Amino acid sequence: MTEYIKNALGAVVTEEESILPTNLPMYLKSGYSFKTLTINGIKCIMAKPYNFSLTAYKKQKDKLKEIFGCNVVLGLKNITPYQRKQLVEEHVPFIVDETQIYLPFLAICFSEKYNKQITVEKFTPVTQLVFLYWFYKREKLTATELAKKIGYTTMSVNRAYKMLTESGLFHYSTEGRKKYIETDLSDGDILKKAEQYLINPITAVYRCPDSSFCGLKAGLYALESKSMLDISEKDICFADARSNIKAGADEAGATVEGWCYNPKILSDSDTVDDISLILSLKDNPDERVQMAVDELRSKYQWYQE
Repeated sequence: MTEYIKNALGAVVTEEESILPTNLPMYLKSGYSFKTLTINGIKCIMAKPYNFSLTAYKKQKDKLKEIFGCNVVLGLKNITPYQRKQLVEEHVPFIVDETQIYLPFLAICFSEKYNKQITVEKFTPVTQLVFLYWFYKREKLTATELAKKIGYTTMSVNRAYKMLTESGLFHYSTEGRKKYIETDLSDGDILKKAEQYLINPITAVYRCPDSSFCGLKAGLYALESKSMLDISEKDICFADARSNIKAGADEAGATVEGWCYNPKILSDSDTVDDISLILSLKDNPDERVQMAVDELRSKYQWYQE
């Protein structure tokens, strides 16, 4: 973004890490990354939201300016015509990389070119699979390399990477000719910020004869092995990709969850992975179950608000 400002305005621009004021509230500290910019001798703070909400920023902008004691510039990857109109009407400084500069205290440079924006509401199954694979493995993989590991097309993984970066959870990095995703967030922070996008992996529940199925332990059956929870025989449950399951007519057979992605890709044991398990049990009304789920959450410093 610094290079874009230099080229667009012909300005002298420097960038450095911001020293965060001690009175900066936690909700602002965890909601933005901050850089100190000096543009033609004028100091300002660049605030890049992890998840941009126009309504929220309208309420927070004056607080940020008061705390930092200088102009605060909103830094965005994308903007819609409506968002630009609203920000300009309220004289809110902002920069959208490669397309828009609105600095009422210094300069304005608009383009009618808008980056195509993905509005992230919920992760797709492949995006969630990619997110969890990254979370557990921490491998620096290109979309092509990851596609081979998880059995999807490069195009599908590229779309997942784009959704993960558009969500504000990740950014692209390069190493030689390799392009991959990474994050500056801690485990607890990235899970907390991602929770609004994460989906329950269960898409269907079946009954299958015990002898015909060899999926992973799931549901309360898996939670029992990860906590102090005691279950009964009726709670025995397995999981597999929905496409792999052939339901039987045996009503006495095992309960089998059909998942929207293959749980075996994420597991290194006979149970489904921790985070998918938490998501599958998130709405279980049993207080004992939720206590065990919270215990599992704490393993990743992932606490509910």
